[in-house]
Amino acid sequence: MPRPPKVPDYLQLELVRLYTDTENPATQQDLIAFLAQRDIHVTSRTIRTILSAHNARKQTQVPDEDVDRLVLRTAALFFQEGLPDDIILSVLKEEGFTLTRTAFVQLRKAHGMIRRVSWEQQQERMAQWRAVVQKELDRTELGNYGRTMLIAHFRNTDNESLQMVISR
Repeated sequence: MPRPPKVPDYLQLELVRLYTDTENPATQQDLIAFLAQRDIHVTSRTIRTILSAHNARKQTQVPDEDVDRLVLRTAALFFQEGLPDDIILSVLKEEGFTLTRTAFVQLRKAHGMIRRVSWEQQQERMAQWRAVVQKELDRTELGNYGRTMLIAHFRNTDNESLQMVISR
């Protein structure tokens, strides 16, 4: 006959609720103290086992109505400002988004904001870029523009096919 659990099922569910509470989440030490008040003495390993058995995580979800705003802000900071991930993440946290680094990187990659590309992808993008630039050169008088004016022209144009990142 198997050994009975150290922590009864109803208390395990209460531990999970306390741990995943969005307003005031409890730490593992808080949970150990909670059980000690009920004369149940456990270690942090027992708490981790209970939480993993119930698949309890402290990951906060971005509300659905904020996802679009988060993606747009991330794209602006990534493409227009050219900021690294840690600075983008700190800016987003200052703006009120609660997001872990891993979740941020997954979101960035899912929306095509990739830092490194393979050699083949880079060559393909360069060919597309050259075609767009050549088409624009044939259409307008960009021959006298310097680097800064070219960047401003391609970033600020109304034509979406011309809005490309030049600085990367």
